Amino acid sequence: MTSLILIGFLLLSMIVLNSAINERHENKEMISSNNFQYIVNDYMRNIPHIEHEALEELSEEVMKNKRPCLDSKRDLKEIIDEKLSVKNQEYYDNYNIQINSSLIAIENTTNPFSYKFKTHVFCMKGDYSFERIVSSDVDCINLKDPVPLLYLKDCYGLSYNDSSYSYGNSLSEFLRKKDVGNYSYYINANSPLIIRKCPYDPYKHHGDDNGKLMKNCRDTGYYH
Repeated sequence: MTSLILIGFLLLSMIVLNSAINERHENKEMISSNNFQYIVNDYMRNIPHIEHEALEELSEEVMKNKRPCLDSKRDLKEIIDEKLSVKNQEYYDNYNIQINSSLIAIENTTNPFSYKFKTHVFCMKGDYSFERIVSSDVDCINLKDPVPLLYLKDCYGLSYNDSSYSYGNSLSEFLRKKDVGNYSYYINANSPLIIRKCPYDPYKHHGDDNGKLMKNCRDTGYYH
C-alpha cells in the first residue's frame, strides 16, 4: 500500500514538474516572440520618417542645383535604400536582428500633397521571421517648393529667404515671353517658399466671412 502511494506521489511530482517546465518554455517563447514583434513594429515606424527625409533631401538638392530630376522616383529610391541600409545595420548592432528592406514603388494618391511609398521588409532573428510590403502615405507638407527656381532660374530678379520668394521682374518677364496678358501685374510679386496645405476646404469656403478667409489664405501663403 505504501509503495502504491509512493509511486502515485512520484508520478504526480513528475507531471507537476513537466507542466512547470513546459509553462516556463512557453513563457520564454512568448517573451521572445513579443520581443521580436516589438522590434519589427519599432523598425516599421521609422520607414515613413525615412521616406519624408528623402523627399526633403531631394527638394533641397533640386534647389541647390537649380536643375529638375530626370527620374525623381529613381533618385528617391537611391536615397531611401541607402538610409534603410544604415537603419538595418543599426538594428542588427542593437538587437541582433537581420533586416533586408528596399523601396519597390512610389505612387500618386488622390491627395495632391501626398505620395504612397511601398517598401519590402524582411526581418529574421533566430526562429522568427517577418515579411511584408509596408505602405506609407508620405506628404510634402513643410518642404521647400523648388518649382519657381526651376522655371525662373534664367530670369533676373528672383530671390528668396526662409519663408518666401520675391520675384522682382522675373515672373512678369517670364509671363511676357509666354505671351500672357497683364504680365505687368506680377512685378514684385511674392509667393511662399514652404508648402503648407490650405485648411479651408473645399475651396468655395474662401468666400466665407466676406472674403476674410481668402485674405488669410493669401497672406499666410497656403497651397492648393
